[in-house]
Order: sequence, then structure tokens, then C-alpha cells
Amino acid sequence: MKRIFSHWSAGRWIRLGAGATIFIYSMLMKEWPLAIFGGLFALMAVLNASPCAAGSCRVPENRARR
Repeated sequence: MKRIFSHWSAGRWIRLGAGATIFIYSMLMKEWPLAIFGGLFALMAVLNASPCAAGSCRVPENRARR
């Protein structure tokens, strides 16, 4: 529960807003597959999950050559 209510960054707010917007508009247009996508996108923001959570998307450090 603490994970859900703590550490809300700007990126997390943007994901939540985008997911909620996609979900609401797709429900109004009755586009059910897109509603699932929007719901999952919003859920990712709430749970603070991302495809790069395991660090697999990390860019290696730029080290000076000697």
C-alpha cells in the first residue's frame, strides 16, 4: 500500500493521465481493446511498474578512455 501512495513523479502522473484519458475515450467510443490498453497503462502508473523496472533499459555509463 505504501508503494502506491509514495514517490509520485511527473512521469508517473503523465502515465496516469494518459491511461485514464485513453480509457475514458475508448469506453465512450466502445473500443474495448483500446479500453483494456488504457486501463493497463493507468494501472502501470498506480502500481509504479514500467517495462524498464528491472533495469534492462539502463544506458551504460560513459567512461573516459585512457
